[in-house]
Amino acid sequence: MDIVNYKCNFLGKVQGVGFRYTSLQIAGDFAVVGFVRNEADGSVSLEVEGSRNEVTAFLDKLKAQMSANIQSSTMEEGNIKGFNEFIIER
Repeated sequence: MDIVNYKCNFLGKVQGVGFRYTSLQIAGDFAVVGFVRNEADGSVSLEVEGSRNEVTAFLDKLKAQMSANIQSSTMEEGNIKGFNEFIIER
């Protein structure tokens, strides 16, 4: 199985609009693990692992659902960390 790790950063009106909770809810629909957290600069960071297909589908659904709030986003492939679940980091 092709397991991938992606580190994403979302900019726009992404804090105070349920972005982290929406991410957590959508993650439950896919076989993905990782975390989402607010950053001091007003952005939201997300790191996600799983099969390439599951991660891609998760990110596509998240971006579609939160598109009104996302001004821009970045994504880079990272090293596998072996997360156990998808959580909201505080």
